Amino acid sequence: MSSMIKLFKKKRKPNIESLENYILLNYLGLSEIPEDREPESCCASFIEIQELPEPDILYDELDELDELTEPPKPFKACCFHIAGDDYSPAKLFDEDELDTSFAQELEQLLKEKNIPKSRFYRNANLSKAWYSNVIKNNVLPKKNMVLACAIGLKLNLEETRTLLDRAGYSLSSSQLTDVIIRWFIENEFWDIDEINSVLFEKDLALLGQRL
Repeated sequence: MSSMIKLFKKKRKPNIESLENYILLNYLGLSEIPEDREPESCCASFIEIQELPEPDILYDELDELDELTEPPKPFKACCFHIAGDDYSPAKLFDEDELDTSFAQELEQLLKEKNIPKSRFYRNANLSKAWYSNVIKNNVLPKKNMVLACAIGLKLNLEETRTLLDRAGYSLSSSQLTDVIIRWFIENEFWDIDEINSVLFEKDLALLGQRL
C-alpha cells in the first residue's frame, strides 16, 4: 500500500524582535539597542514618545516685535497677465514635463512584474472594483492603499517610493506605519496579512480594502 505524502509550503514569519529593534533605531531615534531590552516586550512600551516641553518664551522681547502684536493681514489674491493674443492658461504647463500619474504607474508596474491581476488583488488585499475605479477615473488613493499596492506588487524600496510619489506621498521616519512597512520591504517580506497583523497590534490603520 503506497503512502501518500503531503507537502506543505513553509510560511515565513516575520522576526518581530528584529522589527522592534528597527523601530527603536529608525522611529525612536536611539543610537543603539538597549542591552536590557527583553525580547518578549510588547512594542507599545517602546513607541510611547513623550512630547518635548515647550521652550520658554521671552515675552518681553516678543512684545517689541510689532508684527506679533498686530492682527494678521487678510490675504490678497494676486493675478498676472501674459502679453500676447494667443495666451492660454494651459500653456503654463507642458504635459510632456509631467510625471506619469499613479494609475499609469500602477498599470506599468503590473506589466513589468508580470503579475496576474487576480493575484495582485489578493496579495494587495484590494478589490477588482477598487482597481477599476482608480484606473478608469485616475483616482488618487489613500496612502494605505498605495502601500497595499506596493506590497501586492512586491516592490523594492525605491519602487515603493516612486509609486508613493505618483500619488503625492512619501515614506517618513516620523510615521510608525512607514517605518514598519520599510522594514518588511527591506527584508523582502511581502505578506500583507502578516503586515496587517503587526499594524493591528500597534493600533495603526491596516493596508488594503477588503478587511
